[in-house]
Amino acid sequence: MADSSSSRHRLLYKKVGSPPWKEAFRQGCLERMRNSRDRLLNKYRQAGGSTPGRGRNRLLVQEVMEEEWNSLQSVENCPQALAQECDTWAVIF
Repeated sequence: MADSSSSRHRLLYKKVGSPPWKEAFRQGCLERMRNSRDRLLNKYRQAGGSTPGRGRNRLLVQEVMEEEWNSLQSVENCPQALAQECDTWAVIF
């Protein structure tokens, strides 16, 4: 009898599953991840068509590396953005 009353009491205060804000946050992270991945893939897809030869590819690699370096430098100054960058890198790898 004590078990049934304690389980009813527990059900009043403990919810099963994730809170709604957590699910909304997760969905936002997934959407950001998809958009970031799409932009990166589109950038690589468009790189090969404009200029023949390897010169254009080298410039693209240099440009991407500079963007990522600048992004990492800005993240070092803002620890809250670090979690978001980690999510982005997890998708890429």
